[in-house]
Amino acid sequence: MHPFIKRYVESNVPVTELLTSENKPLEPTLECMLLLKQSKNNNSLIEIASGKALTLDLKSVDPSLAVLFFLTWIGAEKHYNSNNKEFINYLSRKAIDLFDKDTPPVLKAQCNLSFYPNRNKRICYFKKILNKNTDLPRWSSLYESYILTIAQSGMGKDLEDFFDNSSKNKLLILDEQSLLRYQFLNSIETGDIKKASFLYIKLKKIKITHKLINLQINLFFDILQLFNKQVEVNHMAFPDDLMVQTDYNALQANHYLLEGDLKESLSWARKSHKGLIHTVSGFLSYTLIRAELANNRAEAALRLLNTNRENMTHYLDDFFFARIELLNGNRDKAALHFAKVYKACQYYGAQGRLDFELDLALELSSSDVRFLTEAAMSLSKNKIKEFEKKEQLKHSDKPNANILLNSNKGVERLIGNSVSLIEIKDSIKKYAKFDVPILITGETGVGKEVVSRAIHEESNHKDEPFLAINCGAISEPLLQSELFGHMSGSFTGASKNHMGIFEAAGKGTVFLDEIGAISHKLQIALLRVLEAKEIRPIGSTKAKPYHCRILAATNAVLEKLVDEDLFRMDLLYRLKRLEINLPPLRERPKDILTLAELFLCDGRSDGQIPQLSPELQEVFINHSWPGNIRQLKSEIERMRLMNSEKLYYEAIDCTLLGKEKTNKILEKDRGALPAEPLIPEVKLAVAQSKIDFRPFLSSGKSPFRRLEKLRNFFQEYKSLTRSEASKMLEVSLKTAGLDLKFLCEEDFIIKIKPSASTRTHYFTLAKHSS
Repeated sequence: MHPFIKRYVESNVPVTELLTSENKPLEPTLECMLLLKQSKNNNSLIEIASGKALTLDLKSVDPSLAVLFFLTWIGAEKHYNSNNKEFINYLSRKAIDLFDKDTPPVLKAQCNLSFYPNRNKRICYFKKILNKNTDLPRWSSLYESYILTIAQSGMGKDLEDFFDNSSKNKLLILDEQSLLRYQFLNSIETGDIKKASFLYIKLKKIKITHKLINLQINLFFDILQLFNKQVEVNHMAFPDDLMVQTDYNALQANHYLLEGDLKESLSWARKSHKGLIHTVSGFLSYTLIRAELANNRAEAALRLLNTNRENMTHYLDDFFFARIELLNGNRDKAALHFAKVYKACQYYGAQGRLDFELDLALELSSSDVRFLTEAAMSLSKNKIKEFEKKEQLKHSDKPNANILLNSNKGVERLIGNSVSLIEIKDSIKKYAKFDVPILITGETGVGKEVVSRAIHEESNHKDEPFLAINCGAISEPLLQSELFGHMSGSFTGASKNHMGIFEAAGKGTVFLDEIGAISHKLQIALLRVLEAKEIRPIGSTKAKPYHCRILAATNAVLEKLVDEDLFRMDLLYRLKRLEINLPPLRERPKDILTLAELFLCDGRSDGQIPQLSPELQEVFINHSWPGNIRQLKSEIERMRLMNSEKLYYEAIDCTLLGKEKTNKILEKDRGALPAEPLIPEVKLAVAQSKIDFRPFLSSGKSPFRRLEKLRNFFQEYKSLTRSEASKMLEVSLKTAGLDLKFLCEEDFIIKIKPSASTRTHYFTLAKHSS
């Protein structure tokens, strides 16, 4: 066992503390782990840390250390961008693939848990490992995370079995501070105000030095104050931390709801939901749903609730389903849902929480509340159980959010009637018959993977697997193993044979996305694969044939990469035997409104089709859409969220309108600037005559001057990363990112994404701006 792994599993000391206490220079893997840990408190480090992680060669690294390395990387990625689920799942799979007979059980458990983003599945897995009898203290921290998950959900009743089992092992008994904290969180979530107040007093007597724990306790105390109706809006302090800010925005929204201010409540709830990756409070996670329902928006609330349930189902969901059904006039269904939640709240001791939820349900009349309560008391247990079974079947068969988008197959996946799209559909049907590679090209966001799936589904391979891999998001050693596989013992950590995707796809299709990002070495290996129609796993002396069809995609101009000696010409010819080029959305304006309608209707339960005003239609058609279909979908989702799923959208509902007008004004002013300086200080300098005001202008930090400087930098250097722009402008990464986004929206520059990893993204001058 690696010495660091031994220290890790035999202690309960945090990884960062273990790494910084090493008395000798850290080996590359440990050094990268420390950088990943430090990036959690410094977002500017994440690009460097992940870049190093991507290039790290793990072939000679101890397997258990490699597993811990992947776990550390997963933690950093979740903190930075938890929405990148595909990449996080990939890292989890890589860690699990490294398991062997020597992998410590606690590491295996941690990896398996990282693979379950759904909280219900995590809880189920926790329950499976509860009976582990071990003397290693690392298990206690794992169990503490289980207790925290349960307490934050108000399901402390389920912890009784845990404490019965943990009494067998002294290491699993919580210290006084931890036990008080989890009981406090649970009592808040269940609405037990009296008990929560008592526990808070006891907690304050204990000196807690951990910053995050203190933030959590303070937040839950403010929720307790809300339950007591004692929070004053004007005196709520908002911490600087973005995630804590989000929680406090949600708290503010609930206060306004309690005060009966529906407009302010909805406004603050939307602020809290904008960047809501997660919340430490189950109570706060329902904030926007509460606000929408109080404003009589059942459709918006239903979509939000179903989205929440993809992460975790909760016994209180039935309370919100009951409110939705009442608004829709389905009183019988509402009664059954309320009976379910009433029964669950009795079991979990959450009657106080249900009472408070009723206080916040402003759309319910006193007769509605009486009806629900009487129904809950009168419905038989058998009828409730029968309803529960029906609901379980309904939700288990239900597809996830993008119902309309996932229902089409083959060329029907491509939405639109433009001439160019019809030609693409014809090409797909024609090319699908031939078992030769196809190169799919086009800007980011145009739908290259959608086209690849359409080709697969129109081909004779449609009943076989479709396997996709993003070549730009994975380091060379990992990508080589993913593509070709490896043999047991071929390198340190290869404890078992691993099948590459060319072999795993069988007679199906392999889609290689961002093919322009692969290294020269892998280009040679891929060329041999295409020419010889066979693969050789790492560590094997024998080649084996493969039978899959290969599709590749790129948003880079491969011919340009060939000219720059970054891509092999012979490989380009092999990949480009057939080619499908997807035009950007701005070149097929006829499809914009068709796609907008699709995204507006996606997931609606009422079957109604929202409309765009003529002015908004014009804005959409005239916009350049640098992010193409992906950007259009994002804009529609934002409009739906910020406007409660209404049925008629106007230009004012769209963020694009103001930007379009601003861009035109800036273009006009740019030409007139020498004759009419815009800044008063500049006018003064000119008036004083013979004063050279160019140094003053060049040092300007206003948004206007920054954008001018940034445009000049792009004219000179053609391409820049966000980090480079930040340093050149002497501003933060966030400010540089906003400036770059503005220039993208005015089509002065284009964002290039060689891979899904944000660390590889850069910006280049648009052709018309040269």
